[in-house]
Amino acid sequence: MLVTNEGDEPVPGLLVRIETTELETRTLTVRPPAPHAKLIVGRDFPPAEVDPAADPDRLPRPRTVTGPAREDIRLTMRGIGLADTEVKAFMKAWDETLFGSPSSGGFRLVKTGTTFLYFLPEATLERAAKVTFDPAPRSFKRAFAVWTHLAPSGEAH
Repeated sequence: MLVTNEGDEPVPGLLVRIETTELETRTLTVRPPAPHAKLIVGRDFPPAEVDPAADPDRLPRPRTVTGPAREDIRLTMRGIGLADTEVKAFMKAWDETLFGSPSSGGFRLVKTGTTFLYFLPEATLERAAKVTFDPAPRSFKRAFAVWTHLAPSGEAH
């Protein structure tokens, strides 16, 4: 997939590609393209690990998430200045939506298809949603995650 940064600011951290099927969620993280640059984000997902204890007579078992996305999202959020408590709260709120959830009935996913997750550059966020305080706080950091879902071929986007 071709990804273009049409903005004037570099995208902080990493761009995360998440592909969810009925059996698994695979992730790939890459450095985002520079301002006004393009990047092809392929499907070079790490191979899924098969549970050696799985019953070979059963249908293929759903697998958990493969790839580095969870830790890369955490690193990106820390890199833009968020506290560990904020990172944990984000992951708790969004983990199942982004990656699906292993459940007693198999792997429960939220949406089949490909999604991209990245964080807006601070300058872009400031232009889009300016925040002021009176009195001014000692420090103020915020992040805006962008999650774009691309429907599988043949479905409406």
